[in-house]
Amino acid sequence: MANYLSTFQQGFLGGKTTLPISSKFGMRMHPIYNQWRFHYGIDIAVAQGTQLRAPLRGRVTNRVQRGKAGLYITLAHRNDDGSMLYVLFMHMHSVVDSVMGQEVEPGTLLGTTGGNVADGPDKAGNSRGAHLHLEVRRGANDSAHAVDPEYFFLANHKLTEFRSGKLISNAQSGTRFTDDELVTVAVKKGTQKCVPAWDITVESATEFEQPKPNKIEYAGQTKIAPGIWQIVKLLLDSSVEDRQVADSSICVQMGSLLNFFQKVCQEPLVEFMGDTFGNNYYYIVRKPPFDKEGYLRMMEMACTDISDEEIISTNIQWNNANIYSWYRFVPYADCLGISEAEYFCPAIFLPEFAAIWGSRPLCVQSNYFNFIDSGYYNSSEQANKENSMRIIRNMVKDFRYIIESNAYNAFSRSGSVTLRGNRKIKRGTLVMFSNGECFHVDGVSQNYSVSTGSVERTTTLQLSKGLFSEFIQGKENQNGDFCSYFNIVDFGEYKDEEITQDNFRKIISKWKINRNVFQYFLARQQIYKNDKQITVQ
Repeated sequence: MANYLSTFQQGFLGGKTTLPISSKFGMRMHPIYNQWRFHYGIDIAVAQGTQLRAPLRGRVTNRVQRGKAGLYITLAHRNDDGSMLYVLFMHMHSVVDSVMGQEVEPGTLLGTTGGNVADGPDKAGNSRGAHLHLEVRRGANDSAHAVDPEYFFLANHKLTEFRSGKLISNAQSGTRFTDDELVTVAVKKGTQKCVPAWDITVESATEFEQPKPNKIEYAGQTKIAPGIWQIVKLLLDSSVEDRQVADSSICVQMGSLLNFFQKVCQEPLVEFMGDTFGNNYYYIVRKPPFDKEGYLRMMEMACTDISDEEIISTNIQWNNANIYSWYRFVPYADCLGISEAEYFCPAIFLPEFAAIWGSRPLCVQSNYFNFIDSGYYNSSEQANKENSMRIIRNMVKDFRYIIESNAYNAFSRSGSVTLRGNRKIKRGTLVMFSNGECFHVDGVSQNYSVSTGSVERTTTLQLSKGLFSEFIQGKENQNGDFCSYFNIVDFGEYKDEEITQDNFRKIISKWKINRNVFQYFLARQQIYKNDKQITVQ
């Protein structure tokens, strides 16, 4: 007997039997970023406030406000064959509170659609016009398991192109598809049943399209690179691609090639790592995503939702490491082994931290003293001055990054969690629990045990930087203070282009603790919602 996939109840979206599709599943030119990216769902053009009802029986597992997805909910449904189906509704305008965490029947009102800029970024995310982003994930709740809902789950609806009105599909009501048919149609369309999770870098990475084999030039002839190099790729975050490292020891290379790479990619400003994604091995060079910009981008592009059902055990505690009350940044220039401090950057003292955790300094010496084309020697005085300003501005940006990516450590959580086997989660990505708490994955270990008639797999994750997602973007508390993990330190209002050699010390000297925000997180008010404590793992 065939195992049939579930299809959506007709009229689940505003009672409509015809759905206008404004953006399909698959590779597309992103309308905002003007880059080729994979679209993991479909966009349905409906007016803001259109009623959204449950298309399937299932449990509403989470309600999240984060990043470019805005306000969204997830419906978990079990198919006939026992596999799980996760349906995500993004850019919502409102959500019915009573359905959260509940098992709902088809037709149950879940909320209303949104997407308009007027909703604000917390709800609309990066949407610029009213629509519903509908995403279907089969087997596990991550983008690697996204499938095209067009011909299967929306089989009871007539689908048209939003602008032209051209008919896309018109399946008969009650149509059901088997898993084999899903694969067959996906192959005919040129898409895939499961999208490989190879692209985990930030949105400004230099490689977006499916990689092709590396090629090598041989005396005017182009040939495929031999052996292992056909499956080795390099992903480079554009925010670090033009950095220059001034370290004379690189010229006298000894030891392994890996040590050389790590010397070029010096933490905490640049990190180097590698892992398998799909059928390729990727070396990744990036800025660690621990500031606000990096965290939000990773939440959008490389975050895996973890349901309560997947968790076997947890050991997560409030963090008590890497808490600092002093910050010092020392940019160095190194020429032929002679080092000199390029600029004397003022140290920052945070007395509120010192009063609780004592005097704990963090001093970072950086060999990334400038960016490309910003050296000492130029043919004109004006060019030399511009290069000097560029060095100073990047020094201030690096110093701010170091403080911003560490100031919240005292209010974050870390530890480990053991899940039912999951090979999709990779080191360097993020995971989010159903309570909205988001963690950076520091390490992944896979284990299995064999018994008579069965093999059990478990996945253990080492986690750090645990932050509640709504306070990453930030929100107002009961007292009207805007609270975010990233405004614990008040950096003041200034533009990068306003930084000069004459005023950079004055700008840095004004950095101080935002006391109301500090007290809010110190009292752990972030774990309360509507005066009720959020369940923490």
